Order: sequence, then C-alpha cells, then structure tokens
Amino acid sequence: MNHEKMISTELYRPDAGLRLAGPYPGRRGEGVRAMLVVPHRRPSAGWRVVTFRDADGAAAAGGEAHAVAFLPAGARAPRCAEVADVLVLDGRGPSAVTAAGLRSVLAGNPGCAVAAACGADRCVTVVRDGPVVRFAGARRAGRGWPQTCGSFVYAWWAAGLAVASLAESLVLAGRLRPGEFEVAGGVTAVVTAPARTWRAAS
Repeated sequence: MNHEKMISTELYRPDAGLRLAGPYPGRRGEGVRAMLVVPHRRPSAGWRVVTFRDADGAAAAGGEAHAVAFLPAGARAPRCAEVADVLVLDGRGPSAVTAAGLRSVLAGNPGCAVAAACGADRCVTVVRDGPVVRFAGARRAGRGWPQTCGSFVYAWWAAGLAVASLAESLVLAGRLRPGEFEVAGGVTAVVTAPARTWRAAS
C-alpha cells in the first residue's frame, strides 16, 4: 500500500563515553532508532550517530524533518511522491529493482533527492546527481532497516558528508539510549560513482 510519513533525523558526534552493547532481552523497543558510523581508516575523524523519529510534533523537535513515500515495486508513484524527499520501493520478490530503475524514478520525481529499494537482505540507494549505495546484511540490521536506509543516506547527504565515506566505515544499526548504543547488527556499504553521461531531468 502506498503511504507517506515524515521522519525527523539528527546527525551528530556522540560523547566519547558512548558504550556499545548487545541486545537486551526484555528491553526491546526502548531507546531511539539509530545508526552508528565508525570510520575504518580514520578513527580520529570520530564516530557519528544518526537518529530517526516519526516527526509527530514534539518528537521532531531539534531534528531535521523530511518526507518519505513508500510504494510497492512496479507501482506508479503516488501524488505524495511529488513532494517527498525520499522514495522507498519494496524490493522484495524475484524482480529486484536496479540502480538504473531508481535513476528513472528520480528522473520522474524531480523533488526527490534519494530513491531506495529494499529487500529481505539487500538495499540499493541512489542519490540524485550522486552515487549508488548498495547495502548488504539487512537481516542483521533488524526489521526497521528497510524503512530506514533511504532516510539514513538522505541525512548523511543533506549534512554535506561524503556518501562515499560510508564504504570505508563500520555501519551499525540499533537503538540509542543515554550513554549506550544497543547494536542490532551491521550492514556493509558498497558505493559506486554515477556514470558521467547521466544527467538529472530538468
């Protein structure tokens, strides 16, 4: 079913004392949905956290809100996609959505900055005028990852950070609590630069 929601994100460097922890039985759902990015080659560059909340009034305070439209693979983009910043397609099933297909989606929806297709264990994300990011290991990242990956790339891109740096980092999904990041699992990012011949629709 087609639907749209507003997501509020915050991207920042966590305190040096942030502790990593495994899942706690009985504490499922506590804390804020988040991603933790740890550079491989330049640990001195610092960790970064991206948090995700439904932008429903008070929950959006202090964050940057963006519109996300969800629709089944092969479906015609709904009207909400005309104003969405991120478009997420259902990539499950035998007909996987390709990066070229996502480029076409962006070309047909000039207001969208990021298009993503998420399946059971994979996610392909395309940034307008930017690279393709392929994530593997979605099952390890938890049930919320397919709905989050497009917003994660959007938040990273909107902050002016190099999307290519995600391929040189440890990317962990989980939940953030005061002083602690509960790790659900990690995803592996492979970033491919856009073809020089491709141009966005004017």
